[in-house]
Amino acid sequence: MSDVFISYSRKDKDFVKRLHTALEQCDRDTWVDWEDIPPTADWWEEIQVGIEGADTFLFVISPDSVNSPVCRQEVDRAVKHNKRLVPIVHRMAEDKAIHPALVKHNWIFFAEDEDFDLNFQKLLKALDTDLDHVRSHTRLLVRATEWDKKGQDDSFLLRGRDLEEAEHWLIDGGEKEPLPTQLQREYVNSSRKAETARQQAEIRRQRIALGAVTSVSIAATVLAVVAFFQYQNATKRELIALSKTSEALFASNQEFEALIAGLEAGTKMQRSPWAKGDPEVRAQVMTALQQAVAWVKEGNRLEKNSGIIWDVAWSPDGKTIVTACQDKTAKLWSPDGTWLKTLEGHGNSVRKVAWSPDGKILATASWDKTVKLWNQDGALLKTLEEHTASVRGLAWSPDGEILATSGGTGDNTIKLWNRDGVRLKTFVAHTAEVWRVAWSPDGQTLASASEDKTVKLWKADGTPIKTLTGHTQGVWSVAWSPDGQLLATGSGDSTVKLWKADGTEVATFTGHSKGVRSVAWSPDGKTIASAGDDATIKLWKPDGSLVDTITGHTQQIYGVSFSPDGRTLATASGDGTVKLWPLDDKKPIAILRGHKDLVRSVAWSPDGQTLVSTSADRSLKFWKSDGSLLRTLTGHTDEVWNAAWSPDGLTLASVSWDKTLKLWQSDGTGIATIDAKSEEIWDVAWSPDGQMLATANDDNTVKIWTWSGARAFTLEGHTKTVYSVAWSPDGEIIASGSGDSTIKLWKRDRTLIKTLPAHNEGVRVLAWSPDGQILASGGFDNTVKLWKYDGTLLKTITGHNDAVWDMAWSPDGQILATASLDKTVKLWRRDGSPIRTLKGHSEGVLGVSFSPDGKVLALADKNGTIVLYDWQQLKDLDNLLSRGCDWVRDYLLTNANLDPSDRRLCKGIGTRL
Repeated sequence: MSDVFISYSRKDKDFVKRLHTALEQCDRDTWVDWEDIPPTADWWEEIQVGIEGADTFLFVISPDSVNSPVCRQEVDRAVKHNKRLVPIVHRMAEDKAIHPALVKHNWIFFAEDEDFDLNFQKLLKALDTDLDHVRSHTRLLVRATEWDKKGQDDSFLLRGRDLEEAEHWLIDGGEKEPLPTQLQREYVNSSRKAETARQQAEIRRQRIALGAVTSVSIAATVLAVVAFFQYQNATKRELIALSKTSEALFASNQEFEALIAGLEAGTKMQRSPWAKGDPEVRAQVMTALQQAVAWVKEGNRLEKNSGIIWDVAWSPDGKTIVTACQDKTAKLWSPDGTWLKTLEGHGNSVRKVAWSPDGKILATASWDKTVKLWNQDGALLKTLEEHTASVRGLAWSPDGEILATSGGTGDNTIKLWNRDGVRLKTFVAHTAEVWRVAWSPDGQTLASASEDKTVKLWKADGTPIKTLTGHTQGVWSVAWSPDGQLLATGSGDSTVKLWKADGTEVATFTGHSKGVRSVAWSPDGKTIASAGDDATIKLWKPDGSLVDTITGHTQQIYGVSFSPDGRTLATASGDGTVKLWPLDDKKPIAILRGHKDLVRSVAWSPDGQTLVSTSADRSLKFWKSDGSLLRTLTGHTDEVWNAAWSPDGLTLASVSWDKTLKLWQSDGTGIATIDAKSEEIWDVAWSPDGQMLATANDDNTVKIWTWSGARAFTLEGHTKTVYSVAWSPDGEIIASGSGDSTIKLWKRDRTLIKTLPAHNEGVRVLAWSPDGQILASGGFDNTVKLWKYDGTLLKTITGHNDAVWDMAWSPDGQILATASLDKTVKLWRRDGSPIRTLKGHSEGVLGVSFSPDGKVLALADKNGTIVLYDWQQLKDLDNLLSRGCDWVRDYLLTNANLDPSDRRLCKGIGTRL
């Protein structure tokens, strides 16, 4: 293995030699093909090995290298294995010639007139960023590749500490660049399965040994005890291993598989009373199970070794699902996942499927240039054979009397057929293949989407109406809203566009990182689903706001389809599966979206009826306890950092980096704006009697205000920014936490009581327990500290891997929740012992708040989302198992790929919710 692989054009050899020498002098091992390939070696094989074994792929940009087929091939290889890319510019080249994977990275310039030494230091810094993560990526890739080349021989799998480190790498660094590859994930998951199988065999051996000891002799008794403890240890290792497998799968966006592994761990722990009482085992199992139950979105999957699934469609009555398969068939399924029938007869892949509106005829389109019509029982009625290329589009008119079909490259036509399969009309529609066709709900307009970057509207008789332009690459999908007022299109340019029925462009939705293959409207017209080459599904409101992003497929998604009742979304993918996603699930979390930037804080009103959130988008939002948006408050001109309710719940105070403190009525009406005449304000807190306010300020002070907004006095003494301020419940002490790493305790009369040298880095947040006996602090040093009322340190709590950003006590004061930039929330008992870790956030968690009844945790994150956790449903093992088993029950009953033992996973657990 090497530190750097250098890809370059031979015309830049002199520069590369200088670069190579400089890297070698700094102890960076470089791989350059002028000296590393033996004369007799297979050239490309050596290049591949060099790329795979290097921590960083360095590309020297010049007009010659960007136009070199070999260099481009090398970049493709690096991208395939998710290698870290570092582009450096030696000679400028045309942007359009540069590989897209290099364009999105920051470039380091080494032009002849640039300071080589200065830029070389920038290069070293880039190479050393997240070096441990990058090296782990390389080591794991080399071993995974060897395993794959050896036919996935089990003898090449990871074991013991190597496996644990690889799983931790997937969990903790799963979103760092370079990202894990699918091969790496498969390698680690296969290693864990093999390790678990070995551990289960050990447990069976221990059980046999334990059962064989029947003598009443002392020696036999000792052996029995030893055997029992060995059995316990083996079981413990197995439960922790299963939990770590679940976490690794979850980190790899395989939430459904994570739930299965979590349920296996949970059911085994439930059957082992001693394991339930082991704090380490219980915490590990409950964390894995909780996150999987809370965040899983996939409800079931349809899979039958069919290769790529190109399309999926629900029958009008919702009782049958049809899939279009690469294996030249269409397959019929029941919604619970039971395979019903395979329709055979096409000579090539089936690309598109469509039910007639009455559900009596199924049309299938194929690369074999034909369309076949089948009755609802799967009997072939007729074959339509007039297209001269693959048939790409398929759509029935709303009355079911006309079938529109469209042709691929070289055909470029639309054909109209009657219900009996008689061709009515053919017209040349586009200058390139016609990907999709769709009828308006009134049947008066046909829309067609083409690789020629346009959408065309036609009268029912084929007369052209209008051409819609705006997409910059081929248009791959088109769908009408149920009311016929809007048209959604998906394109290879990675966007979804919305158009009025007259062809006027309304909006462009951005968010996909690759081309959009399919779009679909929910039956009520309130949601648009889009999916494509980035293997994600996105749900949008018609106004363009993103509702959700769903992951789980491992390859491109070619088709999306809502069930007729709108309760389930089906998606067809190149990974060989159709996944079913329940959209009305009653899970123990609700996700609130509406802010346009990261959410800074959340706070429940004293009556628990309203949640307020503050955001970097300069707004505050009021939400009902059920998660519905009440109103949006605007007025701040910079990020809103925090908000606090008065004890009586009648007034809300908010603070912002615009240097103001604002007061609002509980209905959102503004009361007053106070100019703090200082630097940015980070935090605000009410006195328990509601008569005064304290603010934490960037000018190193705490300012005290009357409830009406008049300044009362200023507390000075900190030497850096004050990030947090908190009144003790009795109102006698004000605690302040600062970037100077100290906590100061002040009397209400401004007297400084004590300065606590609290953390190794700045103090980010403070929170008093409801009884006022404990002050909790969270720091940029990743620790939590608990202090007595008088400032005596009780305990230092470690466990977070990044700054502790917010914290909250449960109303009964028995649980402390801490939110961190490490993307987790941790729950601790009052004595500082761990209870559980809540995972699932894709970004750091910035805010946490318990509802007044203690049942719901509100969490805010950097991703702009707010998550409401029904805490009561998440803390009980039996409830988690019941919910998890109900979620996967159809899968366990119907999936053909499961072993009989897998089907018994949830036997006797759960009832349909």
